Amino acid sequence: QGNSFWVRKDDIHKIEDLKGKTIAVNARGSTIDAAARTMLLRHGLHDGQDYQIVEVRFPAQLPALQSKKVDLAVLLRPWDEEGAKDPNLRPLFSMGDAIGPTETITFVAKEEFVKAHRAALVDFIEDNIRLRRWAAGSGHEEAVKLCAEIVKKKPAELEYAFTKGDSYRDPDAKVNVARMQKNIDDLVKIHLLKASINVKKAVDASIAEEAAKRAGPLTN
Repeated sequence: QGNSFWVRKDDIHKIEDLKGKTIAVNARGSTIDAAARTMLLRHGLHDGQDYQIVEVRFPAQLPALQSKKVDLAVLLRPWDEEGAKDPNLRPLFSMGDAIGPTETITFVAKEEFVKAHRAALVDFIEDNIRLRRWAAGSGHEEAVKLCAEIVKKKPAELEYAFTKGDSYRDPDAKVNVARMQKNIDDLVKIHLLKASINVKKAVDASIAEEAAKRAGPLTN
């Protein structure tokens, strides 16, 4: 259910029922915004004509839906787990249903910065790779406890973190170029971006490759 768009059961039965309704996204131009617009457009609904988009912080999405301030809200983890406890709510569609797998959260820097600080960036990515592997492997229990302390929840409520129930994190910090290219091209189609770019030319895989080699083989 993670990363899904939720509605009130009695108000919305199908996507077409969102005509004239209020749609909550975290920010215009975001992946969430793109997913919502893509799915609604697929069902003949156009932004600015058939529905209204409002920006709502992730923690406020569930209360906004429950109080009928919005009619469609995106519930990420852990808020989807709270939503599942409310018998009046249900997921209508997921991010995957709308735009498929996404590759939209990456490390980005200008070319001159990379050239000037390449050694430090390799060190940084190596540390990040070691963290990913540790949190998903032998350090999972401790990583969950640390997360629980930060967000003031019980570790049992965050057991999904760094597992297949969470967002996927490549253990070698690789970028899926083909997936990112499709994501960008899809944003152009719904006019969130004016033009596409050649992702392959923009991605420098050598930093992650060197960092992964230094981090050693993947182990738990």
